[in-house]
Amino acid sequence: MSLAATVFVAPSLALDGSRAELVEGSAGERVYGANHLAELKGSGELVYDYTLEGDILEEPFKDEVRLKFEESDAEGGFDFDIAVFPKTRTLSVSTTAETINPLLLVFFQRDADFMSRNTGGSPQFFRSRLRDMLAQPAQAEEGTAEVADEEIAVETVSLMPYDDADAAGRMPDFAKKLYQISLSPDLPGSVYELSSEVPAMDGSGVRLRETYRFRELVQ
Repeated sequence: MSLAATVFVAPSLALDGSRAELVEGSAGERVYGANHLAELKGSGELVYDYTLEGDILEEPFKDEVRLKFEESDAEGGFDFDIAVFPKTRTLSVSTTAETINPLLLVFFQRDADFMSRNTGGSPQFFRSRLRDMLAQPAQAEEGTAEVADEEIAVETVSLMPYDDADAAGRMPDFAKKLYQISLSPDLPGSVYELSSEVPAMDGSGVRLRETYRFRELVQ
């Protein structure tokens, strides 16, 4: 299968912001259980570096995602205006959020669209797969990362939603696809890095890797 590494897809965002149905000890609780936006005040802009690279690309694609936010007086939470890939082709999305960093929505929605294009399955199927995986028990790997010359504590949750026999049989190219969500309470917005990786079938390299990584808060 030839992977279609299309990068200019506008995400459609939909999330109610509720954490009431999170399963205790699940990957979802580890990802969504804390208030990502607790340290945000007033207005500003969260900036994330974006990289798409791998063996199927002649050269890496690099850009950024910028999340402008403003505290909402009417309903609480924040209003977000999101610019995806403003250096090369700006895709604008607006949403509101009370506790969850909308970058997660961009990440998962774009990935579902990518998987749909490359397998013929519906985006809803892939969103459901990820939701099911987030409901499963999971451990977070503790580590550190360096941001602006400072060391921060990071917890990473890893997901492999397509490595069961049924999914692997239908789409073997993606059986070992790995998603990693790295969060830190030391960062505004809480998200340090979101990534997905499709390894080569023979394990000799990486066919495609997508990464969103925190750069800065502008205020």
